[in-house]
Amino acid sequence: MDEKQKQIYTIIGSLIMVGSLFWGMQYLKGNSGEAVASGSTASGTTEFNGTIRTYEPFLIVQSMPDSLVSTLRNDERVKSITGGASGYVINASSREDVYSLAEDLRARNVTPSAIAAIIMPARLDVLYGNGSEETVDGTGSIGIWTEPLVDIGSEVTVRMTAVTSGGTLVSYSSPMIASKDVAVALNATVVSLTGKEYSFIVPWENRSSVDEGSLSAVYGNGTVAYSRNDFISFQPALSVAQITAKRALPYITYISDTGASVSGNYTDMNRTISDFNGTAVTFPESELKIATDEPVSLPYAGNVTYGYMISLPSEAGGYSMDPENAPLDLPDQYNVNDTISVTLNGTAMGGRIVKVNGIGPG
Repeated sequence: MDEKQKQIYTIIGSLIMVGSLFWGMQYLKGNSGEAVASGSTASGTTEFNGTIRTYEPFLIVQSMPDSLVSTLRNDERVKSITGGASGYVINASSREDVYSLAEDLRARNVTPSAIAAIIMPARLDVLYGNGSEETVDGTGSIGIWTEPLVDIGSEVTVRMTAVTSGGTLVSYSSPMIASKDVAVALNATVVSLTGKEYSFIVPWENRSSVDEGSLSAVYGNGTVAYSRNDFISFQPALSVAQITAKRALPYITYISDTGASVSGNYTDMNRTISDFNGTAVTFPESELKIATDEPVSLPYAGNVTYGYMISLPSEAGGYSMDPENAPLDLPDQYNVNDTISVTLNGTAMGGRIVKVNGIGPG
């Protein structure tokens, strides 16, 4: 067995162990410590506010770059990492390290999962399928697979299917931490200006006139990005015989029934329209972007976008959140310490925004 196979078997075994732990949590014990007899049971749904008591000391991710794996192996919060191409189990040094590790993974565009142990309230309101309701004993804790979006001690809303008997919760299934996507308007403060980006639309017939190398020499390496469109499209679709005939045109480098690639220095639109007589030919524009603080003047239609780092407040739209700085691109120019109206799209749990998904102009 090679090393890669060993890694795969290791993570499969770990996942089986984790799954067994999780499903084992769902068979609750009675006050005596013995399993509650099934007897006459009923099933319904319940929603309650619980508190995250802890996280099990590991995270699971589907994939991450090798460079991040190496970084984590040297992180004092990580005891070990097992797995490979099929996924990773990150064993944390302590339960208290799980949330901070999850934050760092998210910052690197990696989504982790973990088991949260959540304390239930003493009494639960259960709604049954026939429309009746009952308040039952629910003392104890449950385990829920979730992305660790909030730290230990946070209050969250839980929804699940509840199985009751004799006024007591005896088991449950499909537990989930309730969250929702929200869009809130807020005022943010400009912390700094991060630069300007000019965007130009280059007509198809002028696309070969753009010299990316010369522009980079003027404005600096890495500041110029040119998306050049050396192709055409047409409708209606060509027949096989038409494709064969058009393939012989000297400027065609590839052709299908609805589009063709052309030589980079070919710009004769009138000839193309004549050659494709009977079809409507589209000549797509190209896009040129230059990131620079210097003024840029080019003979193409364009606009400028200003980059900012903005400071978000600790409360907005009735939700609390961690105050933080975030990047934002806007078409208008502002100064440091100016207040601007923005819209924040995020994920909320209860009365708290736990994840910022995007920020745009208000």
